Amino acid sequence: MSVSSAISAETGRSTAVGIDQSGAPARAANRSVPLAPGAKRDERPPQIKSLTVLRIFPAFLVVFFHSQHHFSFLRDAASAIAFPQAVAFFFVLSGFILAYNYWGLNGKQNTIRFYFARVARMWPAHALTLLLLVLLVPEVFRITKDMVPVFFANFFLVQAWIPTWKSYFSYNAPAWSNSTEVSFYAFFPILLWCMRKRWWLPILLTGLLTLGLVAYCTVMRLPECDPSGGLSEQALTFIFPLSRVVEFTVGMSAAMLLRKIQHKHIGLLAGTALEICAIAFVCFMNLSSAAARAAVLPVVGSTAALWVQNSGMAIVAFYVLFLVFSLQRGLISKLFSMPLFVALGEMSFGVYMLHSVILAYRGINFPADQSVSAYIMFWMTLIVGAHLMWILVERPMRKLIMSTGDVVVFTPWKLLATSSMTVKQKLNIALAAIKATSLKKKAAAAPKTGPNWRSIIVSAEVVFFIGLLYFSLPTIHPITAAEAHAITGGANAVSAEYAPYLKCVSASAQRSSDTVVVTLIWEAMQDETLDFRANATGMGKNGTYLCQMSYLLDPRHQRVRKGTIWKDTFELPTSNSYRAEQVGSVLIDVAKGKMPLSRQPMSVPL
Repeated sequence: MSVSSAISAETGRSTAVGIDQSGAPARAANRSVPLAPGAKRDERPPQIKSLTVLRIFPAFLVVFFHSQHHFSFLRDAASAIAFPQAVAFFFVLSGFILAYNYWGLNGKQNTIRFYFARVARMWPAHALTLLLLVLLVPEVFRITKDMVPVFFANFFLVQAWIPTWKSYFSYNAPAWSNSTEVSFYAFFPILLWCMRKRWWLPILLTGLLTLGLVAYCTVMRLPECDPSGGLSEQALTFIFPLSRVVEFTVGMSAAMLLRKIQHKHIGLLAGTALEICAIAFVCFMNLSSAAARAAVLPVVGSTAALWVQNSGMAIVAFYVLFLVFSLQRGLISKLFSMPLFVALGEMSFGVYMLHSVILAYRGINFPADQSVSAYIMFWMTLIVGAHLMWILVERPMRKLIMSTGDVVVFTPWKLLATSSMTVKQKLNIALAAIKATSLKKKAAAAPKTGPNWRSIIVSAEVVFFIGLLYFSLPTIHPITAAEAHAITGGANAVSAEYAPYLKCVSASAQRSSDTVVVTLIWEAMQDETLDFRANATGMGKNGTYLCQMSYLLDPRHQRVRKGTIWKDTFELPTSNSYRAEQVGSVLIDVAKGKMPLSRQPMSVPL
């Protein structure tokens, strides 16, 4: 008798189970997993592939919104779009998908396994991006003594419960929405139980929570946001989990309605028309939200008006969108069910999590490179990196975590606790449970022949990604002495030497409409590796600090020959730059962490 058979004989039952791509139980004929006596496994309905694809669009909108601050040509682009509604999309969709997949969730074993599935879905990508920020941008995200509590709050995804800017926007700022969503997962079994009893009760209770927080902000006249660390409308009505859980419960109610209407007959033409109308409705609600906020502002106050724009209108639109596309009756949903689009939808979470890491690295090392070509390279790097993260991190870690969950849930602990069995028998049963719940399948009897094309493709993609990382780094563009002479003719240009390394032939600054443009012309005084960082600081009349730009002279750290001349042009951050009266510039040796030459920073008047 095999070990698995021994367990079956001891427990009196066996069930075949596998793990689908999302980390949920799915039937498989090649292995058996013991269930505790009386336990029932939760069944999952078919995946709604078109909803997976829809996640691409809000994820890309979030990336576009955040990249506006790093690429000047995007500044004020698409100002009519209410970008914060993208987060409401994810919250409503999360409630919809979980209620659709786990409507029959019951029993301790299935509930525990549900929590393992949620951790497996959310945490691996989050942990990786958090680690990347600490390693790649230590200048900003170093774990100091004061930041240890904030770091661990981020690590365990509870930062959204601390309603201060320095907590929920610390480290990987977009992860605040993951923290809020993890709270929804914790509430889900209770919300599901209530909704199965009275569908309107969870919506009513969570709606009252949101109303109470909005009223509190209105009565206390809190500011819209407070980067100094105080309470704000943003903290309590946009970030705080208790104010957003109503969106989650509305999504759950949409899934409940789907269960009642999904068997209704709708033709292809009517289904396509419904899908087009649903998309148009979402666009209309988004583009008109600013006008709606202004219209209700005199009646309900600033806090409620802000909630209407960011969440209130979005809830209605996304409710309709998810309900229509989950029916999968039209051409658009059928197109979105194609494997290529589904794969893009699966990696959209990686895009959402990784983009802030890349932007932070760019912002600290080469913020001056804001060209269209740099933006294209940013998107290419982001998409390929997200795909690799999905293949090499998210999916393997999801399987590992779910395998651990299977061991915890399906090991017959009660049987092992009996005193009538010997230690050897208990050990055999425990080992058999672990073996039965392992996600690693044994190789087929016949050995595989030919190359492993999947490994070859992934390896080629890794090489391509490394090439993207290198070639996306900006490099110096040498100019002639005549070109440098023509540029240095400005009346406010100054020069300085950082012997024996580099010479700043010219430093000039010009005020534009809303910022300050700084031009630095460098000349190598010897054959030198460009491992230097330049700092430009906007200062007031009395030398008070207003804003700063810091960048690597050459992120590729290339070696230049003596006499090489090149130009760097960049903008100071728009915040407070309009008040600047002068610009100070220094050169920092990255290896030594200090100026190569001890001297006063040169000051360029405006």
